[in-house]
Amino acid sequence: MATEIEPTQKIGIIGLGRMGTAMAKNVLKSGFKVTVFNRSESKATPLVELGAIKAKTPKEVALNSDIVVSSLRDNNAVLEVISGKDGILAGLQPNKVHVGTSTISPSLSNQLAGMHEHEKHSSLYLAAPVLGNPIAAQEAKLTTFVAGDLAKV
Repeated sequence: MATEIEPTQKIGIIGLGRMGTAMAKNVLKSGFKVTVFNRSESKATPLVELGAIKAKTPKEVALNSDIVVSSLRDNNAVLEVISGKDGILAGLQPNKVHVGTSTISPSLSNQLAGMHEHEKHSSLYLAAPVLGNPIAAQEAKLTTFVAGDLAKV
């Protein structure tokens, strides 16, 4: 079962390395309203010039998005961005979705699935690591494996 997202939905992207930036550019090209955040603020500037909105915190991204995509470097960054004081969970609204595309350790993935923190916020977490490289990301040719309770989508 495929679930289509409509261009009227607001997409948030957190983590603007080579993969996250390429994904954000493609989402912007598709006509979505995009809010972005990166710990190094300057990485958001080229996306703002293309029409993205720059958020000051992951919480702000979550507050202004229907779907939040995180593309982060490592386990520590993922934990900080999800559960920190101004993290995704602090702003994620009911019936919204957080898609984690970071390649993280199996133990952290299990921890995130077992925390049920997203469920406490009446939202959904989908683990969706991507296969590909920055060139594939620029060409919108990433392969994604999605795990989560898709019945809630």
